[in-house]
Amino acid sequence: MSYEKVSVYINEAEQWQDKPLYLELLEMLREQKVAGATVLRGVAGFPLDTITKTSLFHIKKLPLIVQFIDDVEVIEVLILKLKNMLPQHLIARVPVDVVC
Repeated sequence: MSYEKVSVYINEAEQWQDKPLYLELLEMLREQKVAGATVLRGVAGFPLDTITKTSLFHIKKLPLIVQFIDDVEVIEVLILKLKNMLPQHLIARVPVDVVC
């Protein structure tokens, strides 16, 4: 089997249907029976053409990365859904070697 890791770059203030976007992404991944997913919260970051945001200023738009790893065939289906759901967001995928 071949596996890939997908990273979806969002911020903590983003909403989807009046709910936090990261929670909606996790729910969608759970419904698609992804092996597992993690949300990472950045302490600083900036999107294109804006100022750097840091946790020192208690800004509510700090970066989040939703990551998940699964079989390439599963990822192919999910990438299409993610691109439709998040057309302006950075979505990265890389091959990974799963050792356990």
